[in-house]
Formats: sequence, structure tokens, C-alpha cells
Amino acid sequence: MRRGLTLLELMLALIITAMIGSAVAGMLHAVSTGVQTRRDSRTMMVRANAAAGRVASYITPSRCFLDISTDALVLWLHDDRQSQTVHATEIRWIDYDAVNGEALVTFVCLPDEWSEVTRDLEDREYPLGTDWETVRSHYASNNWTCTMRIATGLDALAFLPDKADARAALHLLIDVTFSETDLVLAATIREHQTPES
Repeated sequence: MRRGLTLLELMLALIITAMIGSAVAGMLHAVSTGVQTRRDSRTMMVRANAAAGRVASYITPSRCFLDISTDALVLWLHDDRQSQTVHATEIRWIDYDAVNGEALVTFVCLPDEWSEVTRDLEDREYPLGTDWETVRSHYASNNWTCTMRIATGLDALAFLPDKADARAALHLLIDVTFSETDLVLAATIREHQTPES
């Protein structure tokens, strides 16, 4: 009785082993790709949620929306003077810059070296029918505005209010698209207050 494998048996064993190894390698690659895809999707969702959350952090404490368009908001953020009217330093402009894929917030920041009286005189009061872009342009032309990035790397950002009249709106949907991940987040003004004039 002879011991050992014939050449044919050895070749069959090697072929079967190679097939099993190939199947295991393919399965491990598929699992790795699936895990990476889920991780990438999760990362994109987190980044989109963070961008929408930063925008919402301006909306929630605001008094009211002064103007809303598809890619821009004007907020009456607070009433520092307790006057029930809108002053320049109480306004926040939030815009989507499609060229750079950024959400930006702009606000009036008067020079620190000014006296309180000078600051109060330049912090003008504006009635409700004001063109808010003209207000921003006036202060920007004097270098009295500051702009900060809220979010970067956005493919799209859109604002959808619950009412056509911006001042009556309480709720806003913020639609953020980030690397083909689309997220819609709701934001609500907690203590809505319309300016008196």
C-alpha cells in the first residue's frame, strides 16, 4: 500500500484551497468597503448636521425673521436696548456663498475705541419696511461689519419658512447638502417678538 498524494490529488487540493482563499479575500474586501462606506456616510451626516445646527443656533434665540430668501436670512437677534425696535447691532445676516460653499454670518461691529455715546449715535434704529441689504451695505462701506464662517464645504444650503411673511414665521427648515448627503433640520424661534415699528 502506497502513502502520499498523487500529482493530480495535490493539484486538486491546491485549486480548492485557492478558491476558498479567493472567496474569503473577496468577502473581507466587501465587508471592509461596506464599513468604510457607512463610516463615510456617517461622517457626512455628522458634518451636514453640524452645519445646520450652527445656523439653527442663531435662529432659536432670535426675536424674529426680518427677511427670508432661499439662500439668505436676516434676523433680529436680540433687543439689547429693550426698545421693541430694531437697531443695527441687533441684526444678523446669514448667507450662503455658493462659490465657496460656505454659510456666513455678518453683523455690525462698531469700533471698540469709540465712546458709548458715539456708538449709540451710529447704532441706528430701523423701521420694519427697511431694505436690510442697504443697511448692511452702509455699515460695510464704513468697515463696521464683521463676517464669520458658520460652515464650510457645503454643496447647497436653502431656507424654507413656515409662512410667506418673514416676520410672522416661527419655524424654518434648513436644507443642507454636503457631499451628496442631504439633511433637513428644523429650527424654531423660541420667544417670537415682532418689532413695534
